Amino acid sequence: MPYRWIINGKLAISRYPLPSEVIELSKIFDAVVILIEPHEYTGVPIQTYLRRWRSLGARGIL
Repeated sequence: MPYRWIINGKLAISRYPLPSEVIELSKIFDAVVILIEPHEYTGVPIQTYLRRWRSLGARGIL
């Protein structure tokens, strides 16, 4: 999953990760901020997606 560091080792940006990428990313990041419009996402419900992040130890912020 491509991401780009804005502040090295502290803050990064990326496209909206696929559910299959969350495990890998949760090993790198301990918090997530999701900034999307409703029309930009048509997959898994956001709350389900955030529960996945939280179950892996990340703090999800919507």
